[in-house]
Amino acid sequence: MQLIVAEKLRELGFDVSIEHQIDDVHIADVYAQGYDRSLIVEVETGYLPPMFIDRAEEYMEAKIAVKALKYSCAADEFYVATPSYLRLPIPRALLTGATNLSELKVLGAKVRDFFGDKWEALLLNKGSECKISGAMYVNISKRDIYIVKF
Repeated sequence: MQLIVAEKLRELGFDVSIEHQIDDVHIADVYAQGYDRSLIVEVETGYLPPMFIDRAEEYMEAKIAVKALKYSCAADEFYVATPSYLRLPIPRALLTGATNLSELKVLGAKVRDFFGDKWEALLLNKGSECKISGAMYVNISKRDIYIVKF
């Protein structure tokens, strides 16, 4: 999926790199620059650890929130890419322009449950800055993407 996203962004005129080093710890799936802006796209395949199957939607929402915290402030725009046959629970509290403290606290509790206190604190501290710009739905068989901006 990374290659499909990268190919389409190149076709749109961006300079693209895959597995792009952001800092000493974080590596973005796809990083693109062009038109005076930068994009990071994190590919989410929908993998769910079996031990969280009974809380699948909460786990995925928390996982996307952690990805947003890791990568969204490192570029002008941040997208989550997923296969077109999946529907991911995108955290409303992290949508561009939609900061709501009570929603951020509810999301923070989910993040804490799955990823620990450190990530909850980071979310509550940076959640108003680190936003999700949109989603990219990847049609794997047609090698195409559909971009939805939030």
